[in-house]
This record gives sequence, structure tokens and C-alpha cells, in this order.
Amino acid sequence: MNVDMVFAVILLKDPKSVSLPRMAEFFRTHWPDGPAIAEEDSEPIPNPEGALMYPFSVGDAPAFVIVEDDPIPTEDLELPVLTAWYWPEAAQAVEEHRAFAMVALPTPMSDSLEKTALVTELAASLAKTSDAVAVLWSKANLIHEPEAFFKSAQHIGPDVYPIELWGGFHAEPEPDDSITFFTRGMLNFGLPEIEVYNSHRDLQFIYERVFNIAHFLFERGPVIRDGETVGTNDEERFLVTIAPSRFDARIKTMQIEM
Repeated sequence: MNVDMVFAVILLKDPKSVSLPRMAEFFRTHWPDGPAIAEEDSEPIPNPEGALMYPFSVGDAPAFVIVEDDPIPTEDLELPVLTAWYWPEAAQAVEEHRAFAMVALPTPMSDSLEKTALVTELAASLAKTSDAVAVLWSKANLIHEPEAFFKSAQHIGPDVYPIELWGGFHAEPEPDDSITFFTRGMLNFGLPEIEVYNSHRDLQFIYERVFNIAHFLFERGPVIRDGETVGTNDEERFLVTIAPSRFDARIKTMQIEM
């Protein structure tokens, strides 16, 4: 069985602010229908590098929090901060961190969406009960303000996913004043990245359509085929082409004429 690791990283001012009992209580309060957390009072296990691992379980799934008493290297945060258009204060916030904690669940790849939602809720709980300054979603190179991360995580429900936490939505201006818009992070869920090249439409219009299409894919899977059309109403018919990305020819993407 192939196993993946679903995780989130919480940037901290002080590693001693991490408390699994507080995290577990916050989780139970805000997600009362979630699985039970057990063994949150267990003693941490040190590793040779000096980090502390706190094992626990969520329902029948093993999980752990690793606390590292060192900051994340600056170069590892440059891209997430640079692309955090939705959080202008990101650079200033990450400068305040002196340590970090990772919340992780090993999970079968076929079960990644459910476990990703669970890790998101646990990470939000840890961020809200510690002196967190940011939450890093490494798989998509995204950095989030802790309160915004928590508020998005609260909306998780049946067929409701906080994809803005798990996938990046990026825009680049072109020399002809058009916009190229693309996602990053969809591939982590077995879904195609979405790309819109050289559109002269309004950026908000593009963002809303791409976000809705991305959410549709999370709900239904990769069901949109080459040559089909997509849109948010009966009047919209945007042609889809499945082809190698202009940014990385090794991957095929869903390219939408918009």
C-alpha cells in the first residue's frame, strides 16, 4: 500500500507554547463531530537532532506533532512569502518565528482528501493554542495568517473544502496587458492544475471562475475532458484543452480559453 504524509507546519515564536492537551481540547470544541484524539498527554520522544516528537492518535489513525527549536531557513520561506498576495504582512510575520511545529498523519494516498481536511483542522487548533505567527502549507508553497487559516478550516464539511489553503492561485501580467492565471497544488490530490493564458478579462472574473472549477474538481474528480467546455452559467462556454503546461512541459494541465 502506498503511503503519503499529510502535514502542515506552524511557525512559532516559542516552542514551549505547544501543548497537545490544549490543541486537543480546542479541536474537540470547534470540531465536535471529528474523531477522538487520544494519548495527547504522552511524553515527547527526542530525536538525535534535538527535535521533540509527540505521538498521538486521531480516531484509529496514528499522528504526531514534531517541535523543532530552530527557525525554518530563510530560503525555504522566500517563495511562499513572495507569492502570498493575499497576506501582505507575511514577510514581517515570518521574521518573528524562532521555532516551528509540524502536525502530520501518515495516510494511504487514496484517502488523502479526508486526511488533509483533518490535518488542516489539527493545524488550526495548534496554531490557535500556541504563539503561532504563520501556517506553512509546504506541498503548495503557501503561507497563511493563523486566524485566516482557522476561519477557512472552520468551513470544512461534506463536499466543502478550503482549497485556498491547499492550492495556490497565481496571476502574472503579460507584456500585452493580458493576464496569465494558474493554480499550483492540485496535483497533490490527483487533479490537474488549471491554467489560463493571456486573458484580457478582469482578474477577479478569472479568479472566481478558476476557483469554482477547482472546487468542482475536488468534488467530482478529474472528470473534465479535452475539448469540453466549462462555465458558471448556461451562457459561459470556455473551451478546455488538456496539454503540457507552458511552465513545465513534464505535466499536463487543464488549459482554459477565457
